[in-house]
Amino acid sequence: LLLRHLISNPPVGLMILCTYRDTDVDRTHPLSSMLADFRRMPAVVRIALDGLGDDGVRDLLVRTGGHDLDEIGLAFAERVHRGTSGNPFFLGEVLRHLTETGALYERDGRWSSDLSPDDAGIPEGIREVVGRRLSRLGDDVEGVLRSAAVIGYEFDVDLLADVVGRDADGVLDALDTAAAANLVIEIDVDRHRFAHALVRETLHEELSSSRRARQHRKVAEALEARYADDIDAVITELATHWAEASAGGDPTRAIELAVRAGELAEG
Repeated sequence: LLLRHLISNPPVGLMILCTYRDTDVDRTHPLSSMLADFRRMPAVVRIALDGLGDDGVRDLLVRTGGHDLDEIGLAFAERVHRGTSGNPFFLGEVLRHLTETGALYERDGRWSSDLSPDDAGIPEGIREVVGRRLSRLGDDVEGVLRSAAVIGYEFDVDLLADVVGRDADGVLDALDTAAAANLVIEIDVDRHRFAHALVRETLHEELSSSRRARQHRKVAEALEARYADDIDAVITELATHWAEASAGGDPTRAIELAVRAGELAEG
């Protein structure tokens, strides 16, 4: 109410800067109706902020490290951008985590790393942020997202429906809720991906070894059923899922598929 009053009757020379997370404001939130009113006010300017692009990530690393990026540094920037989608908070947490674990270190006046960001684990701060968002969505949506995380960074709605044993409309309802929380993004008809690779990795790593193996088996079996007439079309994915599914068990099927995938790759 105070904000509405100030913007409707602005004192001379006063500028008000406000920020909010659109993932926290649904139709029932008090701010939602006021945002609609603001659109009719010429003095109000709204700026949508997105993640940093490739250039922004490189510039951040240059400014943070205090030196230009060499070939290794450019490759590092690309991997960090791919994992965080340019989210500034995720970027900061990843760099802090890499420094604290010794994966990123200063040598001869330059920052360097012998370890891929993908191999350094998930920073605790990111786990906490993702965990808070998931908790607000409820167990049903979280369960669908965990199964999606086992499928991969990108996933097909129909395949996900097969894995969780629900109809596609029910799965889409869960994904719509997750999309509103900026956890997944629709990239095509019945095709989604996680908003950040780190979100997918967090969900995947939180599964126990037994549950992870069982989930990968479900995905592998669903893929084989869906592509029964053309297994070679998904041979790489199948080999990966059977390898995960056979952890601590019989790896025969995973080996067979990996050999076939290699034969196809050779041409």
